[in-house]
Amino acid sequence: MNTTPFTEDKLVSNTDPFLQFDSWLKDATHSDPHCAKDACLASGAKDGTISNRFISMDSFSDDGFVFYTSTEGRKAKELEDNPHCAMTFYWPALRRQVRIEGTADLLSDEPGSEEYFRKLSFDKQVVMNVLAPRQSQVIKEQVRVELARVCEQMSAEYQRSGEPVPKPPSWKGFQITPTWIEFHQAHDNFFSDRLVFTRPSRNDKWELKRLAA
Repeated sequence: MNTTPFTEDKLVSNTDPFLQFDSWLKDATHSDPHCAKDACLASGAKDGTISNRFISMDSFSDDGFVFYTSTEGRKAKELEDNPHCAMTFYWPALRRQVRIEGTADLLSDEPGSEEYFRKLSFDKQVVMNVLAPRQSQVIKEQVRVELARVCEQMSAEYQRSGEPVPKPPSWKGFQITPTWIEFHQAHDNFFSDRLVFTRPSRNDKWELKRLAA
């Protein structure tokens, strides 16, 4: 039974949570390279209604965590109205999760959105080009059939021409600037270790605390 404590002396740094996140992300990537960057993102509307969904993180730095999406979708509109959000990475094979709370800012249309779009497979680029302007819209079944037909037609056209699929104008990035980063290590006996870094704002120093499981 694994009950080895996750203690402060096992942290990569007790002042910089991003160094610890980088270490755990590398472990997760080794364990499951396809899903290591997937996270559940929760956002809230003006009326307090909460919604969540899985997103794929593109990158992170000392400034925060970056992901890309269509600004026409529900999550983007909620984040623009109410930037407070929470995100959780869960790596079950390692019995680990990282909980993040902070605020999201819409990034300018910098090269990052183009670079991330080019990382997508050709098929995903085509689908995003067609669906991004319509994300989260209510559609009828026949519209879904028509959108699939448009994707097939566009795919054939760009394969024939060899031209790159254009990035849709609504495809942009958000950066989540954290004020809370919690590292949660579970054990076989239901006892868990929770070490959390907190700060009042992005310009403040991080404070390390231990929470009861």
